[in-house]
Amino acid sequence: VKSRETNNAALELLDVAAQRIERFYSGSLLQERHAMHLASASRQGRTKDAPDVDLTYRKQGGASTQILMLFNRIKADLQKQMATLESEDKVGQAEYENIVENSNKKKTIGNENLGSKQAAKAELQVTLQRSRDELRSDKQALLAVEEEIQGLHAECDFLLKILAQRIQEAGDCGCEILTAEL
Repeated sequence: VKSRETNNAALELLDVAAQRIERFYSGSLLQERHAMHLASASRQGRTKDAPDVDLTYRKQGGASTQILMLFNRIKADLQKQMATLESEDKVGQAEYENIVENSNKKKTIGNENLGSKQAAKAELQVTLQRSRDELRSDKQALLAVEEEIQGLHAECDFLLKILAQRIQEAGDCGCEILTAEL
């Protein structure tokens, strides 16, 4: 931006300088000065005759055209530089817009992926909680079954103990029929 402003200011300055140089070398400035000098002299009351001077314009070896050509070259260089800056700005703007568009696409895709991942995570958390609840109830059922088994085991031990006592008592009585049946 600063380069563009500087180049525009330089172009304006070159235009002003070229106009002044043209006026200087065209002879009109010299004629204007002579006319002003005559006007001021007549106002002061002096009416001396001015010396005879040839005030016609003569080209002085092309100095003005060389200077103006130099100014035109400088202006052309500045205009090229401004055109280059303008094209670079357009390319840069296009690249910036492309980057912004790509980042927005990536952001949209990322948000969609994030949403689907969050939904999957929530679903997995629900499944995990159900599994934990089922595990807890299964553990309670297992404890109940184990208690039942221990109770049955104790009953079986008691019954076996009673049976062993009866067998022993029956053996003492001479009732071998009872032992044969077992």
